[in-house]
Amino acid sequence: MPQSTEMLVHSWLKSSASHRIIVMDQGVIAQRGAPHELYESPPSEFVAGFMGEAMLFDGGVCTEQQKVSLGTLSITAQVGVQSGPVKVAVRPEAWTIKPVANDGLAARVLKTTYVGSTVEYTFSSQFGEIFVVPPEVKQTPAQGAPVSLHLADHGVSIVAAVNWQIPAFGSAELGTRKLSVNKNPSAEKRKFNRPTRP
Repeated sequence: MPQSTEMLVHSWLKSSASHRIIVMDQGVIAQRGAPHELYESPPSEFVAGFMGEAMLFDGGVCTEQQKVSLGTLSITAQVGVQSGPVKVAVRPEAWTIKPVANDGLAARVLKTTYVGSTVEYTFSSQFGEIFVVPPEVKQTPAQGAPVSLHLADHGVSIVAAVNWQIPAFGSAELGTRKLSVNKNPSAEKRKFNRPTRP
């Protein structure tokens, strides 16, 4: 007879091997579903931060047509998002880097870090610094180079603009990793710090 097991963990990495995950926020179920569902379509800031690395941008107001603007970029909200103030949660791998174009988000390379299988970028933009880990490493724009950032069809979610209370010391301990908040007024970076490489 098939059996199911529920596990209580404090790190999404420990739960990622499960077929289904239940995320609790202050004793209330925030979301339940398959790991990819929680990662790609979080309903709240809390779930977006718990399920990995993301930056939160002020998305203004979600229209009745389910459209949200992020600078020059237009985003269609996922099913279930109510009209009203929202934020845009963007995973680092959801950005694509292209030559300067009017339909992209204008940015400039601040820092490039080659880590073997990926290249990590930090860009300056109208929303402050943006952390990007593109899926391809073929093209590496030089430091200071102007580029246009575009959004892929994955890793982007619209969540209600509800303040998430962080403990007084500034971070929430989750297992061996810290969920940190960037104090940039335009964009918040909520992520798990990477484990130290041997």
